[in-house]
Amino acid sequence: MALMTQIRDNLTTLFAVLAVFFIILIVFDWGMDYTGMRGRGQANAEVLGMINGQEVSYREFSERLRREVEAQRERSKIELDEETERQLRSQVWNSLVDETLLGQEIDRLGIAVTDEEIIDVVKGPNPPEFLIQRFRDSSGTFHREEYLQAIMAPDNKQAMVQVEEIVRQQLKRQKLQSLLLASVHVTEGEVRQRFLDRNIS
Repeated sequence: MALMTQIRDNLTTLFAVLAVFFIILIVFDWGMDYTGMRGRGQANAEVLGMINGQEVSYREFSERLRREVEAQRERSKIELDEETERQLRSQVWNSLVDETLLGQEIDRLGIAVTDEEIIDVVKGPNPPEFLIQRFRDSSGTFHREEYLQAIMAPDNKQAMVQVEEIVRQQLKRQKLQSLLLASVHVTEGEVRQRFLDRNIS
């Protein structure tokens, strides 16, 4: 009983000490970020997710989503509903996952594309469709001379840097796909068994 009386008598002092410690904590942590906890929280808020150990920032995801939403509005000419926006978010995230995993595998295998390979694709007999679509007339005829003048024009240098990166990534993926297909080997027995499984009951 004496202990309870002593605690009750010292309760005011205890609350005063706790209040002082709380004020000190507010000044050092919230004001001066002495413990460094605020900075870590803000840095983590910038990370949206992890894909196979690689961070994806909220800024990168939201920028891609914004571009996709704008493109969808241009195509449909109507305001997007909530379900369509949800599907677009899912598509953008899935494309980020695919790009990241493919990029990691390409790096792991050391697949590279030279500048000469890119020039061969851009100036070759069959340039990428996304490049030549603006140089087709209403009948579908491709005007090659106008195309070559446009890609060589100094005004288009910045756009061609972006084209180069797109073509480089496409070629890397094609090389990865070719490598995977070359490594697949099906034996005659596997073909025979597959035929029997599908055709004999």
